[in-house]
Amino acid sequence: MLIQCTKKILKQLNIKSEAHPQEESLFSWHANLITVYRRKAIVLVNDKNRYVIVLRVLKDKDFKRLDEYIIKGIKETFVFSN
Repeated sequence: MLIQCTKKILKQLNIKSEAHPQEESLFSWHANLITVYRRKAIVLVNDKNRYVIVLRVLKDKDFKRLDEYIIKGIKETFVFSN
């Protein structure tokens, strides 16, 4: 699975952008950091079908385990959508 992040998320995580291998577009996502009512939220968009998942009310400590939250959010969304 490939998660491509915007500059906002990269700055929040204190990491630099890297070149990434080609991934099937069904397993490729874009992530953006937004603020809703003064709270941080992550918006994930699938590259193939434009499906949107929002992870909301994230605190600074949650960004240390962001990879776990993203995978868990994607799994839970598809399980509950059936």
